[in-house]
Amino acid sequence: MSQHQACFCLLLPSRLRSAKLDRDDWQKLGELLIRIHVLGRISIFGPKGFFDERDLPGLQGTLLLTYLIIERNQVSRGLAADLLWGESPPVGWNGALSALISKIRAELHTIGVDREVLVSSAGTLEFVLPSQTWVDLEQATKLLDQ
Repeated sequence: MSQHQACFCLLLPSRLRSAKLDRDDWQKLGELLIRIHVLGRISIFGPKGFFDERDLPGLQGTLLLTYLIIERNQVSRGLAADLLWGESPPVGWNGALSALISKIRAELHTIGVDREVLVSSAGTLEFVLPSQTWVDLEQATKLLDQ
């Protein structure tokens, strides 16, 4: 059992954990769930594997992805540039931002997550996740509210 499969196994009800799951079963499980960890080291688990902040393009890639995951609303490219570079963005900041987005999309694609979850249009950015996505921060918030 791979590390990725073991992670999914922990999410299963105890009666299913001991069941023998074949490759098709794991594929179905992977299609149902994306797990995102932003507390501690950022990592994203998808149907075909996972990546963490070490795979992202530096601190700026980690900061951008984390912010978009937490915000979950449209963010202007200008606000993203302010977040990444402060009051003095580089001359080609728009191109640099596009490059970061491209690299993040490529990482998402390698783990089987549709690269279009990171939407860039009309001067805005947005991270749009399927409803079955699990985010550790959201889960922690729910537990604290109980």
